[in-house]
Amino acid sequence: MSMNKNMPSWETLKCKCKSEIFVKIIGLQWHSNGGTTETPKGYKCESCSKVVTMGEMIQRSKLEMKQKELESLEAEILDA
Repeated sequence: MSMNKNMPSWETLKCKCKSEIFVKIIGLQWHSNGGTTETPKGYKCESCSKVVTMGEMIQRSKLEMKQKELESLEAEILDA
């Protein structure tokens, strides 16, 4: 069975330095009545130590996908 080209697939998110390894950053909170909780604070690139958000990485990935699509279309036009 062949896979449909239009089916969505998982994309690996990357830092600007091209690393794919991140450390999750959390904030810790406590309450005087007892209890603690963790809150997400972003991700830190294991390679360059830049702190990034999921939104930044998704936007960068979308732009890279559009750039590849543009290059493919330009090659198609040149071949026509």
